[in-house]
Amino acid sequence: MRTVVIHRADKITGTYEGRMALQDLGVAQGGMIDTQDGRWFALFRDFGAVGRIPYLVPMEWKDGWPVIGIDGKVPTDSDFLTARNTLTQRTIGPVCSSEIAMETDGMKDGDRAGLCLLQQNYSLIGVKTIDRAKYI
Repeated sequence: MRTVVIHRADKITGTYEGRMALQDLGVAQGGMIDTQDGRWFALFRDFGAVGRIPYLVPMEWKDGWPVIGIDGKVPTDSDFLTARNTLTQRTIGPVCSSEIAMETDGMKDGDRAGLCLLQQNYSLIGVKTIDRAKYI
């Protein structure tokens, strides 16, 4: 597990004090950036054989220290295009159609499953489980 340790001092020659800032999902290294609207982000993520990928983690300042993540955690993948558990099949053209059957009995709260068309713009249809109920 990669760990982010941050040190600070009143002047470049020291004396430095340090603390652990983050230890989650292999996110570490990289720099800090601020946006024109005053938001801060930090770091990269080690993604195994892919290497280090840019990974914008929210950051704020408290008592002169950068606080990285939300409650000590890195926010996770929130849209379809960043999902890593996706099976794909190329379409056969110039015209094609698809039909699927899905077993949804084992889905837990927050699970999503479905069918997506990946093009420049994407569309999807699926099932999401919320409070043990399933919604299309």
